[in-house]
Parts: sequence; structure tokens; C-alpha cells
Amino acid sequence: MEAKIEKPTSSPSGQIPPIDLPLEKLNTALREAFDLFESCAIECMPIKETGKAIRDGRLLSGDRISIGLQKKYLSYSTMSTLINYMRDKCERGNSDTFTFDPDDQRLISFEHEGVPIDIHIIEKKWKFLHSPEAVMYNFDYFILPNPYEAYYKSRFLFR
Repeated sequence: MEAKIEKPTSSPSGQIPPIDLPLEKLNTALREAFDLFESCAIECMPIKETGKAIRDGRLLSGDRISIGLQKKYLSYSTMSTLINYMRDKCERGNSDTFTFDPDDQRLISFEHEGVPIDIHIIEKKWKFLHSPEAVMYNFDYFILPNPYEAYYKSRFLFR
């Protein structure tokens, strides 16, 4: 007898559970975010589940890439570079979405090869962001909140 296992269409709360994207696509999207931040002369800080995987030395998994950007680094030239870069991607058809609310300025979001990349603007001056830890993943150095455990407990405060 053969048992058929189907993927759930929703969780008990009624929401559709996130679907893990292929590792290759996640790595490519993370590299894209790294290059974007490098062009702005800012170090790339993966947060949420993206940062946790890098911190724990695991391969990426999940349905998106999450990056943190401290508001103090969000100068006019940085914002201009980010918006022009994402507008370019949309015009060339490389991204289906580009989200930025100039009034809110807490989340910038775009896609790279179907992988959502969320850039969370961090306004509060958290202690764990004062001296970030450098960690290597896939030939690139990323900075992570330090101590990471303190950040990870409060990660839900980041929109």
C-alpha cells in the first residue's frame, strides 16, 4: 500500500506556510544583496532566518532573504543608489516587484530570480548592533548582530 503525502495548503492559523526555495537561488539572491550593499559602501547584515543560518554555519533555507540596514547608513546617496538599482531591475524585467514607501521608510523589498529580498531599516540603536561580528558565508564576509542570541530573541521587533 502506497501512502500519498500532500503538502499542507494552510496551517491551523489559516495562513499558507512558507515554501523553501532552492539553495542555489537563495545563495544567488544573497550574493545580489551583498553586491548591492557593496556598491553603496555598506556592509551587508543578514538578519532573521537568513542571519541565523549563516551564524549557525548552515546552508540557507526559507522563502526569502532578509537584510538589516541601520538608519544611520541611509544617506541620500545610499537611498538613491538603492532605488535606482531596483528601478533598473524592474525596467529590465529582472524583478517583478519593488516595494518602498517613502513615508514609512522601514522596508525596501525587491526580487532577484524569484527570491524576495527584504531590506529592513533599523531605526533603534540596539546594543547588539554596536560591534557586529564578521562571519564568512559562501566566500563573502557578512556582519551579524553581536551577541547574536540577544538579537535573535528580539528579531520579531523588526518589521
